Amino acid sequence: MKPTIQLPYLPKELYGVNGFNGKTPQLDGNKRILSYAKDRGYTVGVLVYTGNSNMDIYEKILSDPRVLLDRLKELIGSEMWKDTSLHFPMAPWKPDCRVHLGKEESFGFHINLLDMISDAGIKKVILHPNTVYYVPGGENSKDSKNKGFVWNQNARTESNGFLDRVLKLARRFRDIHFAYENMPIPIKGTVTLDPKEILIEPNLLTVGSIEDFLRETRDYPNISLCLDTSHYLITKGTLQNLRENPKLLDDAHIRMLIGSISPHSEELIPTKERTMEILEMVEMPSLTDFVKRNLSRITDVQISDGSGWIPSVRGFKGRKIGEGLPLTKGEGHYGDIVKAISLIKKNAEEQDAQVSLSFDVTEKDYVTRENQKRTLLEVLSKI
Repeated sequence: MKPTIQLPYLPKELYGVNGFNGKTPQLDGNKRILSYAKDRGYTVGVLVYTGNSNMDIYEKILSDPRVLLDRLKELIGSEMWKDTSLHFPMAPWKPDCRVHLGKEESFGFHINLLDMISDAGIKKVILHPNTVYYVPGGENSKDSKNKGFVWNQNARTESNGFLDRVLKLARRFRDIHFAYENMPIPIKGTVTLDPKEILIEPNLLTVGSIEDFLRETRDYPNISLCLDTSHYLITKGTLQNLRENPKLLDDAHIRMLIGSISPHSEELIPTKERTMEILEMVEMPSLTDFVKRNLSRITDVQISDGSGWIPSVRGFKGRKIGEGLPLTKGEGHYGDIVKAISLIKKNAEEQDAQVSLSFDVTEKDYVTRENQKRTLLEVLSKI
């Protein structure tokens, strides 16, 4: 079957200063652009985001998710609702024990929210591991309230609990499909060049960690991968930048970051030589080759381009992560992304599999959504 085409929607406009005024220009823009895909014979839906812990809207949504779900179901409409997915709350820059799947207390929170999601008729959720930690030495790591969110050996052990809770949730909610999203490295590299201010996410980063996850969950038909093409390319680019510039590894925080991606690293801060060994061992093939190896487990794709991080240390000027970039022919990773999406579409049609493609391109204006529209039309013309 043809993939379902989605666009992201963060319902900020439902939480105005004076409450909801009945107008939804951003959602209307979402529907207007999706009509281009619908006219080409695709089913369409919305990828609803429920907020990021560093946003004001986050706590408003979590205070009463059922009200939001009921209102969204009405606003989106029954035809699109059946092809709508929900992105679970995220906490990449400001860790939150409620969604941190390494922490025991997250399990009850997930159960309560998933009960509401199931009641609302949502059949698929996208999740981050949210097993993020501050780097020791940064300003946030010195705050006593963040004591349980600082990277150390206990955090390494704790983050491994992610998989156990993933399996428990899948067994408990067999009517919901769980698509877990691959992550970029480093977290917060979009806004800082300082290695002390980034965050560490040890799960679902490299091809090795992603494929280990897929192997451990292979007997669970309601667990799959949500492939974020931008995140994959960011990770690939960042690791390549560090590999090509070994002088950057003089910085202990960079070595700690790379040590966190190795399940076999016993040292919290590996030596420079050991860090280079880890970088050389990490496999990050082209996006197309990764997709070929894992076609049967990819059910969702968040489409945009991305570029890797270079920290500002040891005389390097540095470069922030480029995340959620539009696809432009002849630029960036355009060819690799289009080939990968073409493979996913072809496989879905041949295997009669359900796949959703969401165009998660960053916008300045989420009413007109010019970047998302241009990327959507470009990809549909090529696949």
